[in-house]
Amino acid sequence: MRLQSVPKAHGSDINDAVFVKDKEVVTCSSDKTVKVWSNVDQVQSAPEGRVLTQLGYAIYSLDYCPYRDLLANASMEGHVTLWNATGWKKITTLTPPGKAAIRTCRFSPDGRLIVIAGDDDMAHMFDLDTYQYVKGFKGHDATIFFACFTHDTNILLTGCNDGLIYAWEVQGNSKKPLLIVDDVHDLGVSCGDCKPDFDKSKITSI
Repeated sequence: MRLQSVPKAHGSDINDAVFVKDKEVVTCSSDKTVKVWSNVDQVQSAPEGRVLTQLGYAIYSLDYCPYRDLLANASMEGHVTLWNATGWKKITTLTPPGKAAIRTCRFSPDGRLIVIAGDDDMAHMFDLDTYQYVKGFKGHDATIFFACFTHDTNILLTGCNDGLIYAWEVQGNSKKPLLIVDDVHDLGVSCGDCKPDFDKSKITSI
């Protein structure tokens, strides 16, 4: 695929972008919009963009779940919106307790769960079969900008503006993290991902 340039795709910073079925790209921006770009697989034509939604504040995070064909966009208004990525119809909104600004959202690799996190210093997990709240993970003392599941969905990793990464067990009733890694970055953890061969056995409980 040859890359195509799009002049002035957004009116401000582009904060995240995801491929949807290799034929569309979705972007979100500090200009408060989410845009869907079509024809990205066409060599002869430039991508065509349209606004999927416009919110009242900057939008920092997107994710796509191929198993359910869902797109998630985070909102500084305190919720995450889920969209059907075939017809681009709104499915539902997920709102954690407290309704704090959301900085990140990630689907689990198996498509069962979604985690959302942000300014309340917590990560919140929802079930995608019922869209019900499952539980929260509390331990950070700063805004969480990064969250992701390991490939087997057994471990959740979260990173905050203080430069710490926490590892949490997804199943079970423990409220304590499995591991805390200090001083990961001087200016905070803003994004990241998990290796496909991430080995849970290398984590030592605290």
